[in-house]
Amino acid sequence: MNRFLYSTILYLLSPLLVVYLAFRAIKSPNYRGRWGERFGLTRLKSTDLLVHSVSMGETLAAIPLIRLIMQSHPELSITVTTTSPTGSAEVQHCYLPFDLPWCVWRFLRQVSPKSCIIMETELWPNLVALAAKRGVRLMLANARLSAKSAAQYAKRPKLSRPMLQRLDVIAVQTRVEAQRFIELGVSPDRVTVCGSLKFDLSITPERLANAKLLRQAWGRETSPIWVAGSVHPGEFDAMLTAHRQLLAQWPDALLIIAP
Repeated sequence: MNRFLYSTILYLLSPLLVVYLAFRAIKSPNYRGRWGERFGLTRLKSTDLLVHSVSMGETLAAIPLIRLIMQSHPELSITVTTTSPTGSAEVQHCYLPFDLPWCVWRFLRQVSPKSCIIMETELWPNLVALAAKRGVRLMLANARLSAKSAAQYAKRPKLSRPMLQRLDVIAVQTRVEAQRFIELGVSPDRVTVCGSLKFDLSITPERLANAKLLRQAWGRETSPIWVAGSVHPGEFDAMLTAHRQLLAQWPDALLIIAP
């Protein structure tokens, strides 16, 4: 599959995108507004740097990087895009349009970034291609690439290889993942191993104090705690089974599930 065929399929499926938004709006009020942004129809200010992260987890990982950029280059304007309801008061926020060429082109023409940082694996063929065509420098930061995802990319080399080769820098989490990008056709001099940005998150003293108060309220000051984060339907039973096994060795262990 090449990018033309990919875009054609997206255009044919575009009515379903409206159905998708309507369905999500029924389940979550946060999806009921700002639909124009999904199609590149909202007026936006131009920006120096565009940072794209798909959801809350990737946005939180991007915060230390964004703050460092703001401290080092306070003159830069920054726009953060997501695909789910996540915002920030410090920078311009909007939803990334669907990856339809005319939507993406209109969005990029308005925002007109000089550079773009894409978090983790949130790669969209038209976004990457049209940004590169406009001369935007592209960086994939905190990049991840599982063996399964690499295999999927390898099945569609006409679509994935040009997209990956348009990236100017790939800052990847591990050496194993770096090798996967290289095997998919990325030049080794564009790939660097930087570890995970999520380990750079700092916890404020106030948040630590609140956590201690919560432990005291639960009567769990010394209990070992583990978190099952971003658990999807179908995974709950596996988490509970694992917790039962832990309770055999640590009877006071506490499980926190974040769906």
